[in-house]
Amino acid sequence: MNNAKNLLEKYKAGQCSGEEILILQNWFHQLNAEENLELGDEEFENAETEMWKVIAAETQVTKETKVYRMRFGYWAAAAALLIVLGGLFFYKMRLQQHSVDSLASSNIKPGVQTATLTLSNGKKIVLTGTSDHSAISEHGVSISRTADGKLMYRITENTADTGVYNTLSTAKGQQYSVVLPDGSLVHLNAGSSITYSTGLNHTARRKIKLEGEAYFEVAKNRQHPFEVLTGQQMVEVLGTHFNINSYSDEPATKTTLLEGSVKVFSLGNQGVDHHKILVPGEQAILSKGTISVEKVNAEEAIYWKDNKFSFHSEDIETVMREVSRWYNVTVTYQDDVKHVKVSGSVSRFADISMLLDKLEKTGLLKFTIKGRNITVSKT
Repeated sequence: MNNAKNLLEKYKAGQCSGEEILILQNWFHQLNAEENLELGDEEFENAETEMWKVIAAETQVTKETKVYRMRFGYWAAAAALLIVLGGLFFYKMRLQQHSVDSLASSNIKPGVQTATLTLSNGKKIVLTGTSDHSAISEHGVSISRTADGKLMYRITENTADTGVYNTLSTAKGQQYSVVLPDGSLVHLNAGSSITYSTGLNHTARRKIKLEGEAYFEVAKNRQHPFEVLTGQQMVEVLGTHFNINSYSDEPATKTTLLEGSVKVFSLGNQGVDHHKILVPGEQAILSKGTISVEKVNAEEAIYWKDNKFSFHSEDIETVMREVSRWYNVTVTYQDDVKHVKVSGSVSRFADISMLLDKLEKTGLLKFTIKGRNITVSKT
């Protein structure tokens, strides 16, 4: 800023060289390009043309009046430049304030601790984090809610019917946790479901069907391997902590291991035993029937479980898929912005305006909320 001030002072003193005039011209262009002022092409060209008209008119002088006219011309040019820069500054501030006000006035609340339990007879029970649900008895199993809001299964008879299945599901804007009949803990993310036998710990293989995303802390039982099936893969474990992201709108299924060991099988290659064994800190990525393995920061995969959004150089389309599931919104895109990379973190308990405001401060994107639709565009 001091360099700009000094250069304007030189304008006033009539001491600018031709090179310095070019520098000022470049600054003018960069102000529009780098500061994301959103001037239309016509507005920008008109403002720049008017400024340089003054310079051209006041510096085209005869020899007799050259000194006087040059000094007057630079003063006029400096004044024109200050007017233009000042106008652009206030124009930018007005746009930013309008954007913040618009986001705040169209606020959308975060998701909640809620899920739906579907019993084997088709009965549906809506579960919340605050309601007190009486215990449900079904085929030798008692289902109740713990003090901290988890759903818990407890075997009440020596034998439980292994052919009885329950489904725990969350809609967009919901998440929930359950302690399964074998003692395994599952955290279910928004827009997800798990289906399991109420006699899980009496089956030879503890099988769970997952749609969406869930984090598992599996109770150890070497005699009864734990299996998680998604649309394209099967994960086999004995006792471990891992996360599976298998949303249908994601380009790949990701299995991230935090503790223990898991074996990931691809179900896409019929008759082919294609699998990978993971160690902690590795992530299996299944795409088009092929599994690849990468070293990752495993904790980042379960930020959602700890009620936090955290993005590190991820494209905005990936980020907004997660946002849409948690806030139950739809997202549309204008301009070519889907691959713009963003970074940042915010609590999942925050209203959506706080998250979008942080993303807007990157200077790369603009968000417009209309009802439950968010439009993403260039700044």
